[in-house]
Amino acid sequence: MFEKFDLDDFEPFLVKGIVSDVMVLSTLGRFLTNPKLFFKNENYALVVNFYKFFFEKREKLPTKDELILFLNKKEYKHAIDSVFNEIEHIDYEGMDKDLFLKSAERFIKERGIIQTMISVAGELEKGEINSSKVLEKFEQVCNITLDNEKGLDLYEDIGNILTALKEKKRTISTGFKSLDKYIDGGFYEDGKALYLFMAPPNKGKSLFLGNIACNIANQGKTVLLITLEMSELAYASRFCSQQTAIPFAELHLRTDEVKEKMKNKPGKIIIKEFPPSTITVPELKGWIKKHIVEKGIKIDALCIDYINLFDGPGNNLYEKLKGIAEHTRALSYWLSAPVVSLTQQNRCLAEDTGLINDKNQIISIKNIKEGDLIKGKNGYVKVLSVFPPTKQKVYRITTKSGRQIKCSINHIFPTINGEKNIKNGLKIGDKLFISSI
Repeated sequence: MFEKFDLDDFEPFLVKGIVSDVMVLSTLGRFLTNPKLFFKNENYALVVNFYKFFFEKREKLPTKDELILFLNKKEYKHAIDSVFNEIEHIDYEGMDKDLFLKSAERFIKERGIIQTMISVAGELEKGEINSSKVLEKFEQVCNITLDNEKGLDLYEDIGNILTALKEKKRTISTGFKSLDKYIDGGFYEDGKALYLFMAPPNKGKSLFLGNIACNIANQGKTVLLITLEMSELAYASRFCSQQTAIPFAELHLRTDEVKEKMKNKPGKIIIKEFPPSTITVPELKGWIKKHIVEKGIKIDALCIDYINLFDGPGNNLYEKLKGIAEHTRALSYWLSAPVVSLTQQNRCLAEDTGLINDKNQIISIKNIKEGDLIKGKNGYVKVLSVFPPTKQKVYRITTKSGRQIKCSINHIFPTINGEKNIKNGLKIGDKLFISSI
């Protein structure tokens, strides 16, 4: 009945559902924050707004007479009578409820998009446009769902649950047996999961992710690797060296051999580079949809290097990264494929790190004093001493290409002979695995 409908034609059906069913009102009410923006018929907007207001106060649906009495304004009586006369013939009880909710979802999304476009146009006219916030608004509207599935009932559905547990989830091996052991055999093939690996700077995170991508591809899978850290060419060079066992420095000297060894490799690796902090996760989703999904390419795993380098809204770093992680995990649901990414761990506490004291106040670590009580895992602990910040000697390493790297004596570099630093034997002539950018 509503598969294809004009938005205006659906308005009376939606109003009928709202005034007839408390579940419909409570479900839709949180999206219809301002009914005037959704309903072209002003009387419909008035009635819906009145029902929302009454429900918030009394937690039940009013009758038409209760509503008029509740409002205590005669000028509203004509509008209410008009609406109820128009929707009287609609048989809500005889409707397909699932179809009705799907139609209501489409109605709210499409009207919401229109209102968002109008809002953005107003901001644009004032010169107040913010691309990240605009994308966030559209993402919120497009992600509206009125899913009516009840989910799993632990007691009623126990038989189905136990059956599902017997059927082991299909997994994609990481290529590392010890890692597979700790993550239930590998990455879940059907997605719905974000696998996040954390390490301090310059500990080989990108190298590790590249190994993961190659290992997945070698199982005949298609991997999309998004890099915001290294260049496409740098990653491609690493992959060629790994897959052919030809040293990186010799790839361009043994081109025929490289081509021959890469020719019959299983799977596929697609590498796409974006400059850091220039793209949001919703923008990445749009790119994937246009250039991957719509071209009929099925992605088996999405690897991202790394989520800290996405752009995103937030009043502080925590809020920003939390939002980025949530959006990234949502990509796994959308693609029905696991998402594997990295995040950077700081070496030490920054001076603006917030700690909670015994007065439940957040104070900066740089303002901590001896005797302060700071909240820990097992209650409040007393600060016994505060040490002043120290300075480390900085060394400068120059590579054959002329690139200069500043580092401390303890800074770890991956080399072809394992991890090394200046303290434990890094010397002139050692070959380093470092980013090309």
